Amino acid sequence: MKKILICSGVPYQNKTRQRPQHLVNIFESKGYFIDYIGLNEKTEIQSENYKVWNTKKNIQQLFHEIDLSIYEFIWVMHPYFGLLLSDEELENYNVIYDSIDLWNEFRRTISEINFPEILLNAERRLMKKCKFVSVSAIKLGYIAQRYNKNIMYLPNGSFELDYATDETVIKSNQVVFFGSISSWIDVESIEKMASMNPNLNFNIIGPKDIKYSFKNSNIKELGIIDYYELSKYLKVSKYAIIPFQDTSLSSSVTPLKYYEYIADRNVFVISTGFPDLLYREPSRTYFYKTSQDAAMFLYSHNIQNQLESIDNEDFTWTNWNYIFKDVERIVANKASNTKRLPNINWNNFKEYKMVEKYILPESLFIANEAKSLYDYYLSLTEKEDYNLKDFGHEILLFAFSSIEINDFHTLVQLVNDYLKLHQIDHLISLSNTDDYIHFVKVILNKEVSIQSSIYISSIQFAMYCELGELIQLINLHGLSSVASYAIKILIEYYEFAEIFEEALYLAEYLYVSNPTEENLKIYGDIKFKETYTSIS
Repeated sequence: MKKILICSGVPYQNKTRQRPQHLVNIFESKGYFIDYIGLNEKTEIQSENYKVWNTKKNIQQLFHEIDLSIYEFIWVMHPYFGLLLSDEELENYNVIYDSIDLWNEFRRTISEINFPEILLNAERRLMKKCKFVSVSAIKLGYIAQRYNKNIMYLPNGSFELDYATDETVIKSNQVVFFGSISSWIDVESIEKMASMNPNLNFNIIGPKDIKYSFKNSNIKELGIIDYYELSKYLKVSKYAIIPFQDTSLSSSVTPLKYYEYIADRNVFVISTGFPDLLYREPSRTYFYKTSQDAAMFLYSHNIQNQLESIDNEDFTWTNWNYIFKDVERIVANKASNTKRLPNINWNNFKEYKMVEKYILPESLFIANEAKSLYDYYLSLTEKEDYNLKDFGHEILLFAFSSIEINDFHTLVQLVNDYLKLHQIDHLISLSNTDDYIHFVKVILNKEVSIQSSIYISSIQFAMYCELGELIQLINLHGLSSVASYAIKILIEYYEFAEIFEEALYLAEYLYVSNPTEENLKIYGDIKFKETYTSIS
């Protein structure tokens, strides 16, 4: 029997069923034996078609005892495993990194989640060196394309039999929500929908990660319920809701719960405007724009008794087995048939905040449409609700577009704004995120780095750059004084460590970029030291 290894960030033993557990079922149905290694797995499970390893004691030792060569492919679902896989293993084996979350946004915006910069760096390395990157959302794909050309778009799905429609069950005045109540949930919309629809009972099913008490008496929190019991609540509900806040983090989510809801063809879904769902334009779904909009739509739809019966729309695209049907062939063909990202005209959906603020800038940047991106940024600044604090690395995309059209005033302003939002002492962390390449291009730009308000920050940041990428990127508009200074310090370091080959390489680059007597002397001194050391 063919084998695969799944390396997950969540334990298999869990009342809830997330993407990793569903992947076990998918590959089991395809005839594979699955070894499952999840972080903090407390028990070991041996089944006919899969094994769950106990990882609580020493996951590093366990991982290194496994012979990775026996697996058809290795499915990595958490950056932590990037710390365990060597460059040789990433090069020789079919490693697929499954990008399912925008981790740097978790770190930036979710205080209760501790995600150290070493893991951000590990994810970046995984994306660069693995054979394939699969993504669960289009925005994650836009980001992954900066590191790897072999992208598979594999959004979430459901097994229809888990939530199959039951015509014998009569729907009651119930509204259901599956999922945790966390800081990214739009509790205001839940409250408004409940307040405007007192005849509907709202059942909130899942854990709670924040301190919040719902105010409306028709909202009940039922806590965590076993996955296989969820369908009982969905069967009796008229509506299911997905209220997320419109943030950069949410724009990279394809909510698993949507696919579970829609599998019951007698349920109507009211949801935030997720980009990966919007472009599908599915039936039995209303994407709201504001909390008031959600509440008003639910009131109108319910009072008019507009609940649709089973429709004939083909929802095959929501089925797990359909989504993953080509994975083995793609891996076997060495990426010759990689599932590319959908080609979407996002302008058709820009009235939704997540598309307007976070998807359109990414898509314009990926398409190298610098002028359009620059114009788009200016149009955003003219809106009443414009707030720079809403943006993360998108600020750098705007800054980069201003370089391309030589608007250095806007460039300097954006870099200053970015530094205000990201403290100077976090520069090391920044260099380990997907902001890295674009940040280097912006902050080491000659026109930016000479600004007194940025100069010291530029030097600090340059010192944390990876050597090879620093060399490639600093000469975008001529060798800046900051880049020159950073190189000289690196040369001194290599001289002190007697790593003369690297020092000579840098000194030669420095002189070719800026042929002054001073730089020639630096090169000559190092050449002399190298010769003297080799003789002695």
